Amino acid sequence: MPSDTITGSFHLSHRTSSTCAELYATLFALQEINKSPTRSWVVYTDSKSALQCLGTLGIRGSLGPVVVDILELLRKVCNDGHRIAFQWVPGHVAILGKEEADRAAVDAHHLSPPYTTILPRWDRRSLISSLGTRMTSTWWQRNIT
Repeated sequence: MPSDTITGSFHLSHRTSSTCAELYATLFALQEINKSPTRSWVVYTDSKSALQCLGTLGIRGSLGPVVVDILELLRKVCNDGHRIAFQWVPGHVAILGKEEADRAAVDAHHLSPPYTTILPRWDRRSLISSLGTRMTSTWWQRNIT
């Protein structure tokens, strides 16, 4: 059986949860699969949460838009004759190929322009909290010192 190992990097437009990042990685993987003549694929991920979103059709939550995009593209590539399996792999374990994927994720921070992504509710809360903390710290330093 031929083996195509594809590793890609994408710079997302803002900080996001690991689940959201893994979902976008899945979407990008499906986009690459859609362009390839190879017909059998295994998409590996260490995110159980991302797989659960896809497995339970998690379209009602804040990640719904990207989940819908993935499911629509998955239907299309399967209808075009691709066979795709999703496989969970444990994180923080030395697995062949995982280190390369982790390096690609780190390298993505230096790419531009970023890929515009949704800002899910949980990420909005985190961003607002972070901004509030920074603003409070700046105000405190200016007025106390």
